[in-house]
Amino acid sequence: MKQRVLTTRAALPGGGIARLASHAEVVAWPGTGKPEPRDLAELAKGASAILALGNDRVDAALLDAAGPTLRVVALASMGFDAVDREAAAERGVVVTHTPAVLAETTADLTFALILMARRRLGAARDSLAAGQWGLFRMDD
Repeated sequence: MKQRVLTTRAALPGGGIARLASHAEVVAWPGTGKPEPRDLAELAKGASAILALGNDRVDAALLDAAGPTLRVVALASMGFDAVDREAAAERGVVVTHTPAVLAETTADLTFALILMARRRLGAARDSLAAGQWGLFRMDD
């Protein structure tokens, strides 16, 4: 019998949900926005695992809704801020995360912001949008 896994999103990058579905019974929250724990409670019943994004709250009520079969809450994020880890520990539920998941993305964004600041891209965009683009200056 396949384990039941609740996911807080119907899709994740890289086809992760489809790969998971080949090994487990996946129940995905059908909404398009950020779910609240009460949105997930009915779907969580009988789940062995909850796969959540880092900003999806997993509180004691959601852990209780899943019931005694729940063994792990896996977070697709670096931090644990949205999970009641004390409540999880009291229920014997392991909470995991992906600590290096944003390292490359953070570096990319940092470099992009450095270029934007150095090349004054915000000011150039504003000038272009205002119809003031035209004069080339060496110091811009």
